[in-house]
Amino acid sequence: MKKIFALTVFFILFSHLAFTQPKNDKDDESDENNEKNEITVLFVYTKKVALEIGNGAKTIQEQTDFGIKQLNECLKNSQIGVKAVAIPELVEVDVSNDISDARKELDELTDVNGKYNQVHKIRRQKKADIVCLITTGDKKGVANMYGDMMVCYFNVFNGSYIFPHEFGHNLGADHYPGEGSGASNDYLIEYRGELYRTVSNNGGVSIPYYAEDKTIEYEFRYQDRNDDLKWKKERKTVKLGDKNYNSVPTMRTQAKKTMQFGENLPPVKNNPDAYTARLVNATTEPMLPGANETFRVLDFTYDRLADEYTFTYNASAVYTNSAREFHIYWIDGQQRDKPLLLANEGLNGGYPGVIKWKLHRKIKAGDILQLRCWEVNGELQIQKEIVVK
Repeated sequence: MKKIFALTVFFILFSHLAFTQPKNDKDDESDENNEKNEITVLFVYTKKVALEIGNGAKTIQEQTDFGIKQLNECLKNSQIGVKAVAIPELVEVDVSNDISDARKELDELTDVNGKYNQVHKIRRQKKADIVCLITTGDKKGVANMYGDMMVCYFNVFNGSYIFPHEFGHNLGADHYPGEGSGASNDYLIEYRGELYRTVSNNGGVSIPYYAEDKTIEYEFRYQDRNDDLKWKKERKTVKLGDKNYNSVPTMRTQAKKTMQFGENLPPVKNNPDAYTARLVNATTEPMLPGANETFRVLDFTYDRLADEYTFTYNASAVYTNSAREFHIYWIDGQQRDKPLLLANEGLNGGYPGVIKWKLHRKIKAGDILQLRCWEVNGELQIQKEIVVK
């Protein structure tokens, strides 16, 4: 059987390594109790997203909650002086097609009297400082510099730092000077064969800091492939930028302006030809008719004589515009603290929902095989576990 590989998404680099940050002297100086230091975000999604993503609005809410958590981690680490807060309700806009050009759609979204006129009415009602439109189609994120609008492909919330990256643009954070959307090796950090970047940059796995003329001690966490994939920690000196690549001071200044946007929105005229938009409570919102199901593992078996595992899932939940990655782990006997990764594959849209693959290992009776899948929070979760007979 042909091995299936996960689809890649433009600009999206899944954070399969977990990170922790060193404690900063100012971490305890919390401004979270000061409401004036909040930037509110209104999340808007197209009906096409609700149809394609498993469980509709509930999954979108889960993803955006995780995006806000990641964003606040970055804002706190870089001491921007604000925190992001999502408006409790989502907004569904009646757009049933893919968005082929995110930049063009951002221009449409910015036009108060245009296609997204009803979104602007709701924004004014909710006094939201920033609007984030979640779409299908163009696989990236774009945002206005020093602005209050962004457009994100829905999969950017699945473990990447693209949403905090685009939020940074709204606060004036730029890419590496002269490189457009690219990145210079001068601003990439190499660690154990991987390239890392600040959230302001592109071109590697993100660490949760914006670019700044500053050097920090950063604690990396990694799985040691030479020691049964045990999690280990190592502190390294990381240079976040220099005098020419120094977004944080600009972001601090712009944040003070941005957190006033929602309070000072002018009245919005009515455009009868605009897309229909409505507020949605994700907790109670039913799935749209014809929407994809939530991804579920149906069965996981292993034939020791054939040296072949079989994994079945509800294929309708794996849509064409995305992929679900899964891992197979082998545990020799009952040594549960020593799992060994055997397979790493992706489930793409259009496949029948059955995966068969030979492991080419001396799997014996009593060994354990685990099927794990990546979740929205960026963690591998055990879906099924079998003891080989």
